[in-house]
Amino acid sequence: QAEQLTDLLQGQPKKVLIWGDSGMGKSTLAAEVAYRLRGKFPVQHFVRCTTQETLENSILVFATSLGYKMLADKTADEQTAEVRAWLSTYLSKTQDRVLLVMDDLRWPGDLKLLPLIGHTIIVTSLSKNG
Repeated sequence: QAEQLTDLLQGQPKKVLIWGDSGMGKSTLAAEVAYRLRGKFPVQHFVRCTTQETLENSILVFATSLGYKMLADKTADEQTAEVRAWLSTYLSKTQDRVLLVMDDLRWPGDLKLLPLIGHTIIVTSLSKNG
């Protein structure tokens, strides 16, 4: 499975959903594919989506790894909005190939948080609706 998925994702940007029961290895498969593609995608991040808090923290870590500088005088809501805006601008302008793994996505609307057009996304979920 990992080899087939790796081959599929090497070309044009795609969005792939890996769904199924808990414990079947969805996250492990996504991590293995991301590892195999590390040379093809200069920008990669594993976004944990288990809770809204882990999703927001993962997005902050991702943005920080790309150069976002946090300001201490922001409320949590202001910081969340600022991080998303900064990351949206970065993702819409970057020429680098980006691979995001959205692990354990529970709310399909969370895919709309970032402009992911032109980037490759692997989503793992318990639901086939992502």
